[in-house]
Amino acid sequence: MNAVIATTSFWTSIKKVFKDVLTGKNNQTFDIAKISWFLGVLFFLGFSAYNILKEGKMDYMVWTGAFSTLMAASSAAVKIKESTEPNP
Repeated sequence: MNAVIATTSFWTSIKKVFKDVLTGKNNQTFDIAKISWFLGVLFFLGFSAYNILKEGKMDYMVWTGAFSTLMAASSAAVKIKESTEPNP
């Protein structure tokens, strides 16, 4: 019984974290910039894993530069769009 409650609480917490990360200031409206950032990171990590499995090696300097560029561009997009978010 406690395992079921703990599991339910865990998934409720995970859903809350995703909602908090992907919504705007009012925690109701999903933000397209944040969703794009999240999907971009998921695809980047997925393609990186695929490439490592396929090639068997990885260039860490290129990966770090590309990931840093993705994060900087995503951060800029979220900051630019911040003024258009609805107030709570």
